[in-house]
Amino acid sequence: MELHLDKSKSLPFVADDLFVNFDDERSTAGLEALRELSTKTQVLFLSHHDHLLPRVRQVFGAGVNVVALQR
Repeated sequence: MELHLDKSKSLPFVADDLFVNFDDERSTAGLEALRELSTKTQVLFLSHHDHLLPRVRQVFGAGVNVVALQR
């Protein structure tokens, strides 16, 4: 992906429930990878797992825009 982003126009990266079967440690590592990717292109991460929200805020800090939809 990095090679592609270096050589062509960047497009948003859309991820839907990537970490559904991950434990906390792996979820954090995956979110850190998305944070790194977000320095090169827009990252849209979709999830219905509320337990990931604290980890998202921990990894991304104030730079994250969370949109919560009503159920």
